[in-house]
Amino acid sequence: MSAPAEDPQPAGSPLVIDAAVAVKLVLPEEFSSRAQDLIEAAFDAGRRVIGPPLLTVEVANAIYTQRRNDEISGGEADAAMSAFLRLGIESVAPAGLDRAAFAFTRAHRLRSVHASYYLALSQMLSTQLWTADRTLFKNASAIAPWVCWIGDFSGG
Repeated sequence: MSAPAEDPQPAGSPLVIDAAVAVKLVLPEEFSSRAQDLIEAAFDAGRRVIGPPLLTVEVANAIYTQRRNDEISGGEADAAMSAFLRLGIESVAPAGLDRAAFAFTRAHRLRSVHASYYLALSQMLSTQLWTADRTLFKNASAIAPWVCWIGDFSGG
């Protein structure tokens, strides 16, 4: 996608991840090791790892979809969900997030509001959003330069 990058954010700033990155933390997928390295680097730097309230719902849905499609077993699905809940990723909803996400979607004529919650949260907190959603990265990188592709993470 672009040259490998480290996460240059200051130690005190939170790290926003989307559901696509979160799923890679609990199920073996392409870029799972990069997602693990990103989260470890964030925690080692004393940074909070956060997402909007819909993060847990989207992760649960992704895990369930893989189970429903027989890509993983019931036990693997249960273990993945339990592992996600133990990660310590915080659900954050600052005042005005709903309005900001809706406004971002409308202003940029996006197809859905879901991704805008991650974009608006990271914009409101002046921090990066790390994604493993190729469509989100492709569509948002021109309008939201704070969006980073998980495949570009090289450590930090």
